[in-house]
Amino acid sequence: MNKPNVEELETAVISAIINFKDAMEIAVEILKPEMFYSGVNELIYSACFDMYRNNSPIDLLTISNQLNHNQTMASVGGIGTLLDISQKTSSPANIKYHSIVIKEKYLLRELIRISEDLIRKCYNPSNDIFDLIDEAESSIFEITKDNSLRQEVKIGDAYQQQIKYLENVQDGNVEGILTGLSAIDNVLNGIKKQNLVIIAARPAQGKTSLALTIAKNLCINQNIPCGFFSMEMSVQELTSKFTSLNSGIPLNYLVNSNVKGRMFELIMESAPSVYKAPLYINDAPALTIMQLRHNARKMVLKYGVKVIFVDYLGLMKAETSKGRTRENEVSEISSGLKAIAKELDIPVIALSQLNRATEGQEGKRPELRNLRDSGSIEQDADIVMFLFRPEYYGLDVQEKGYSEILIKKHRNGAVGDVALRFVPELTKFEDLNRPYAVYGEDINNKELGIELF
Repeated sequence: MNKPNVEELETAVISAIINFKDAMEIAVEILKPEMFYSGVNELIYSACFDMYRNNSPIDLLTISNQLNHNQTMASVGGIGTLLDISQKTSSPANIKYHSIVIKEKYLLRELIRISEDLIRKCYNPSNDIFDLIDEAESSIFEITKDNSLRQEVKIGDAYQQQIKYLENVQDGNVEGILTGLSAIDNVLNGIKKQNLVIIAARPAQGKTSLALTIAKNLCINQNIPCGFFSMEMSVQELTSKFTSLNSGIPLNYLVNSNVKGRMFELIMESAPSVYKAPLYINDAPALTIMQLRHNARKMVLKYGVKVIFVDYLGLMKAETSKGRTRENEVSEISSGLKAIAKELDIPVIALSQLNRATEGQEGKRPELRNLRDSGSIEQDADIVMFLFRPEYYGLDVQEKGYSEILIKKHRNGAVGDVALRFVPELTKFEDLNRPYAVYGEDINNKELGIELF
């Protein structure tokens, strides 16, 4: 029994490529050589694919020359085969539809291949069931992650992204994702794909608030889909924090359900941006690396997530803890997070705690040696940032809310200490050059023209 295929449509696509100038432009957006079922069709399309990449003209003669160059002309059946295919003329109007059907059959064949391999391995009693499940998920993810067709784009969205891109270039040729906090972005020049970023601090310093601030800047200001795994706070708690930092209404009013009058109006005015925000929260407790990878894959495939946040590393569980130290477990978790970043081709931003030794150090300023439970965190991470709030320790500060981000490791760039401001009423971080403002007051307690009730 033949596996799913549509050889007649494969031939029609190649015929269109031979006869119509722009046909390859359409096909190449959808098809790769390995997607063809017929070996002959795969070899011919592969020659066209090579020519397209080299910006060479594609016609019957040039394809023949490329096949000779690839030493595959004999395998194709000679020039006679090309002539036969070229005479089976197909309208270029149908090439996109034909290409989609070819691709669907390829995906079916790949699913059959993966399933047959999985069935074979299931009969081997020495194989671990959870390893098999993870392998199956990974294999399916590999064949689907790069196979989504281009979607329609509203010109206004494209225009906005173009302006943002030009601004980023003027600010320093940003190659990665901006956090929206200029002090950090000026040092990191954007967080790159496959990076594992560690944000570490002692408890109650504002790790979650910093992560949420960055997530808000990404998903609302830049429309970048984000996944947020919260093992410490519930969806409801995170939503309250997010509402506060997005609307400017102090968190305590939301927590105590004391929102009235103009405050409620401000929340409703800011609501549309939240409704549209591509932020997806998973608050399952104590995830293992395998569970996190499973859910992260789903987010990437279903929502096109571009950044994953993990709050926080210390609450994750190892796949097995029997006979192992916590340091061994954390080492497994940190290397697992880096592997997820590489597999999904996105940054992973993970929060981590510092050990108690920080409290006894001069000035309370953290160092890399203070990362809790494992030196492997430093080894696996591409970027390590410490959050330091002098006010928390009663130390003198330049101005209210003054905080520092100590960038102690940056695998491919500069390190350094940068200043931010923490607004405790909103559990929000922002650049220092902005006025300190919360609902109804600024830094001098002057009215902002808003009545409290």
